[in-house]
Amino acid sequence: MRTRLVTLGTVLIIALGACGWTQPGFDSGHSQSNPSETRLTAANVNSLESHTVTVANASVDSFFVVGPWLIVNAGGNAVAYDRTACPRADNGACTPIWTRTDRTFKSSNGTSVMFFSTSINTFEATDMMGTKLWDATTSGATGPSIGNFSAKAFTISGTNLLVAIDQYLGHGSSAAVMNVFSTTGCGAPTCIPARTIPLRGGPVTDPPWAASGNVLYTDAGVFDVTSGARLWSFDGDAFFLQVRNGKVYASREGPPAAVDVFDAAGSAGCSGAPKICQPIQKLQNGVTRAVSSRLVTASTLAGSSGPDAKLFLYPTDGSTCSTAPATCAPAATATLGSSTSFVSSVASTEQLVFATGQTTGPLPATNHSLFAFDGALSSGCSGAPKVCTPIFTFTLTNINLGQPEIWDGRAYTVGSNGKLYVFSLPGDVS
Repeated sequence: MRTRLVTLGTVLIIALGACGWTQPGFDSGHSQSNPSETRLTAANVNSLESHTVTVANASVDSFFVVGPWLIVNAGGNAVAYDRTACPRADNGACTPIWTRTDRTFKSSNGTSVMFFSTSINTFEATDMMGTKLWDATTSGATGPSIGNFSAKAFTISGTNLLVAIDQYLGHGSSAAVMNVFSTTGCGAPTCIPARTIPLRGGPVTDPPWAASGNVLYTDAGVFDVTSGARLWSFDGDAFFLQVRNGKVYASREGPPAAVDVFDAAGSAGCSGAPKICQPIQKLQNGVTRAVSSRLVTASTLAGSSGPDAKLFLYPTDGSTCSTAPATCAPAATATLGSSTSFVSSVASTEQLVFATGQTTGPLPATNHSLFAFDGALSSGCSGAPKVCTPIFTFTLTNINLGQPEIWDGRAYTVGSNGKLYVFSLPGDVS
């Protein structure tokens, strides 16, 4: 395996300045938005062709794009394929470039290090050629972690590796703790966290935390990752946080569901000692799902059903906000259909918004679709107030579609049937 990784490792390091969708949420702010995607546009998205990637005798659980590789986790192993050759036009089996047996790929900076979980509370770091650099055991609130890694647990922020864990404490209680490591290790073969930072409750699957550089944003407070010192905090619970555009987007379940927006620098709207910050804006509908430099895309909660399940699209320039205190209305709403049951997940680029959702079909069938909307709120959008309809739809029956990811002219999502669905422009797959 290592020899094959050496062959592609050199290619990876020099091939791409932008390295792919290398970690859950795209970036440490969990923005779910790829700003470098330019190939997919409102003009060509309706021409996307669907393909599938399958792994023999295993279901695809998750996937990542790292440089020239498409990496999938399936059957307890991490498998990498050449993105130029996988998927295949005939949807046949792709030939692996490398396989890490009994390892689950978790995250990478795309240029020098990859992280793989090795057990419920251990992981290892390798270089891009698969050579082990160091390993680690995570720590919980009361010592070594005995909980599960969440799907969004490994985040790289600057030179920090942040590993959020759940720890079961017994009698129905649990704790969520952030482990902080350096991406370069600790100078020894085996590392322990440089520090731990408590999070408010658990679990951490939909993380009430995000990061930017050396700052960790949580609903328990905002911390300096290097020292562990609390910098500031905000009142109230948030069940999902995203950081982008110099702002922190804190989703509140409500009712009604809404988003409080804070100054990420902890300056505007902040006072006191210890410092407590107030929202600088409030998005009046929905919970955030994806944040680009153009739009904040929010949705109704998963429990919302029928025609009330929709997307809310807010311009990031504040053009739909009232004067202080700034309450922002969506510039448009997006509907997935009159019989929509719920919106599952969202990802975006500067040009497009992708969403997966469930729509009811002739019972007992249930349709699950991938939709795309025009991020300029032009194609497929009309009326006052403006309502947008999909400009691309792909539908499966009785197969759930997961979180979409967009990279280099392709959209990816995993189906509940264990297949990875890949959507590409005509002629892009051979």
